[in-house]
Amino acid sequence: MKLKLFTFIAVLLMSFQMGKATCTTAPTSLSQNQNGAVITLSWNDVGASSYIVEARDPFYPWNDPSSFSDTVNTNSYVFPFGIQGYTFEWRVKAVCVAGEFTSNSSTFATECAAANAIQAQNITFDTVRLTWTFNGVVGEPYSWSVGYRVLGSTTWIPLQFNNGGYQSTSTTANFGILRGLTPGTTYEWCVNQYCIFSGELSDPVISQFTTLTPSCPAPVSLPASSITANSAILNWQTLPQASSYFVQWFINNSPLPSGTATVSTNSYLLTGLQPGNTVLYRVSAVCPFVNGYNFSLFVSFATPSAPPPPPSLSTNFIDYFKVGSIERVSGAEPGGYVNTGLTTQVTLGQRYQFRVSMGSTGSYTRQNYAIYLDMNGNGTLDLNERLWGVGAAFNTNIVNLNLTIPATATPGLARLRVIMKTAGGGIQPTIAAGPGVEIEDYWLDIQSSSSLLRPNGAVEMLQHKDVIFENPSNGLLLLNDMVQISQVRILNQLGQSILEKVYGTKIENETLDITNQKNGVYFIEFSYQNGFKKIEKLLLKQ
Repeated sequence: MKLKLFTFIAVLLMSFQMGKATCTTAPTSLSQNQNGAVITLSWNDVGASSYIVEARDPFYPWNDPSSFSDTVNTNSYVFPFGIQGYTFEWRVKAVCVAGEFTSNSSTFATECAAANAIQAQNITFDTVRLTWTFNGVVGEPYSWSVGYRVLGSTTWIPLQFNNGGYQSTSTTANFGILRGLTPGTTYEWCVNQYCIFSGELSDPVISQFTTLTPSCPAPVSLPASSITANSAILNWQTLPQASSYFVQWFINNSPLPSGTATVSTNSYLLTGLQPGNTVLYRVSAVCPFVNGYNFSLFVSFATPSAPPPPPSLSTNFIDYFKVGSIERVSGAEPGGYVNTGLTTQVTLGQRYQFRVSMGSTGSYTRQNYAIYLDMNGNGTLDLNERLWGVGAAFNTNIVNLNLTIPATATPGLARLRVIMKTAGGGIQPTIAAGPGVEIEDYWLDIQSSSSLLRPNGAVEMLQHKDVIFENPSNGLLLLNDMVQISQVRILNQLGQSILEKVYGTKIENETLDITNQKNGVYFIEFSYQNGFKKIEKLLLKQ
């Protein structure tokens, strides 16, 4: 029994001895290396089965609880935690068969390491993304602060980081974003590590970047398109830098812009033009971070013009015309022709009241008249585009016509021509103005949708009672049935007011004295209390 026990103890002792190497000396050539936050210790291999690495604060003994030790099977050791900016003493024990052999100690002062591989990325006019790399111990956070300044400035500006909803001058990320920079400016920036273990800052790593310089060249102007008598599309080439475009136009050589517009596309629909307008336009791009305008070259075009008036004079004429918002009192036109330029809006298929009156240098002169409308919109009046006529009128009458705008007419601005002719027979739309022939041109803005608002006075459906008066008059004008009248005006053939009277209260009868006027044709305008107006022709014969 004793023999068996001795044999068992001997086997255990041999097994224990076999677990240790046969080294007999302590490790030497202790060295240390720091790469970023990673600390690596190494020594010569003395053939030990393992090594015990010990580290301590130089001011404390090796057996102090604050000391550190770890066992490895190689002749190097990497600290599993960060000890930047700290001085420590360390040694190595070789575990051998003959016992543990302890090396001399070595002192190592670690530094608070700087970042590396810093870069400025995604540079724009006013922003930049700053990045850097660092060799750190896996799982440990590192605190960074970033400063920047305009190159040449002496003051660093700390970059503010958003850390979980609050602002801070430090971050544990390896990047930061600068905003609100000045375009076309060179900046200097630096990054420091704050070492929590020692409370030190690393050496700064400094670099530079330059924000993009904004540019905004002038766009290339293109010819206008879709030119009509009252509109055109202004065009230009797209500019990649532009956020919008500023357009100016000048009508009939005006020294100042007739209008401007800011648009986001490379075209603009210009409306409100008149026939025969000469238009110049130019455009400037509006670019981020660029002040002022850089205009393109001017482009010019002209809207279609009305035919020139004939040179001859007329002693027989159209002295009154009204439709919609158009109302004109006139005498003999120079050359027998006028393009009034007056426009009113009408709708396809709707009925409107046209009022026309003829005048002359004589009394009770009979004249023929016709009304034409450019229904197909080709700019030429044809015989089949007659809206009314031939009709007859005397220079003491105003003729009321209820006419319908044909549903087949072309929407847009269309010429409306009123022709007066003293001789008998038909009236061609191409007849020339001259003695006995007067022509007045107007414009109807034809709308295709019946939902559009009617122009003022488009259809005179107001209920009213006509005023009774003697015509011709001897100058003492007796007016009866005046209860609905709020104002009376008497106009001469030039449209000038020669008498005007306003009624604040209702009256039944009124007498107006125009005996101081010359004999001839005049017009009486009655304004009703419901807003309706009516014009009647008056012959003064004293």
